[in-house]
Amino acid sequence: MSFLLILIGAFFTLVAVYLTLQPFLKSREEQARLELIDDEIREVELLLARKEALLRGLRELEFDRGTEKISQEDFERFKIKLERQAMGVMRELDQIHGGRGWRAETEAYVRDHKPMVEKIEKAQKSLECSSCSAPLSLDDRFCAKCGTPVRPELTTRMSQEVPG
Repeated sequence: MSFLLILIGAFFTLVAVYLTLQPFLKSREEQARLELIDDEIREVELLLARKEALLRGLRELEFDRGTEKISQEDFERFKIKLERQAMGVMRELDQIHGGRGWRAETEAYVRDHKPMVEKIEKAQKSLECSSCSAPLSLDDRFCAKCGTPVRPELTTRMSQEVPG
């Protein structure tokens, strides 16, 4: 009876040692392949989480506009910003997945909204700090370089140049 217990114990010990050493016994090529797959899966998971967060942000933005928490100009500006980020994430997913219909949708959206996006980018590039001439965005309240408050009438004028 004790011989049988020793034999069973030895068997389980050998199995445990084999399973512990198995990753080290794989070829370098197989280990590299598995690491690449793990990296790709991790990247896809991060991109999907980012996409969900951006889409949730768009839904919340729509809700805020519906409850009149933000102005129409702010809504349009933030919507374009979030949509652009979401399209970038979808393009990255498209490159990884080899295409799932996202490419055609995002390209059509960009093509349809390109004039508006170009006008916004032009307006943002022309905005600069009055004291140090550092570039500013429409969202800035203070200059990031020198800390000078941005004049409200300047950002209002630039916001009005952006199509709404």
